[in-house]
Amino acid sequence: MDPKEVNEKLVYYFRPLTFPVAVKLLTAADELPEKAKVPSRDFGHKIMTCQAMAMARRHGSSVAVGPEDVKCAPSAIGLGLVDPDTLEQPEGPEAVSKTLELGKYSYFLYSPLHSTRFEPDVLVVYGNSGQIMRMVQALPFPVNLSKLSPQPWRTVWTSLISKKTLRPMSFCPVAGIGYSALPRILK
Repeated sequence: MDPKEVNEKLVYYFRPLTFPVAVKLLTAADELPEKAKVPSRDFGHKIMTCQAMAMARRHGSSVAVGPEDVKCAPSAIGLGLVDPDTLEQPEGPEAVSKTLELGKYSYFLYSPLHSTRFEPDVLVVYGNSGQIMRMVQALPFPVNLSKLSPQPWRTVWTSLISKKTLRPMSFCPVAGIGYSALPRILK
């Protein structure tokens, strides 16, 4: 898959209001692109994974988050960046149920698809309800519709990225107030 070609087709047929985002799961710090921003190093503070996603999709920045960069406990636990026993987990729908293996990945790189020079593990495209409906209708058949499952809003990115290794080729529309995301877990 050529990321630039995919981006061109998405922009031509889908016309998203923000950049499609490529997410790469990195196992070592030396895999980080030179221009990627690392919050603890470049901003001097921690951020949440949803903020990293927003910086990539709205501003076109490449942002890499690792264990020292994540402020959100559910994300840090779900992405396998910290030991669940060291942090207090939320109760109810925000509790992290599926997590990646602790320490398996050192960084999660969020980058706009048009400037990506790597094959993404996860592709996230935001759109309004009509755009997302058209993308779901365009899925290749046969598609297991049980893969179309809504997620709790606050833990959605953790759930999606952890599904990358748990359930390849997943699709997950995320409902919002007139605005949705359709991440596609690749590989």
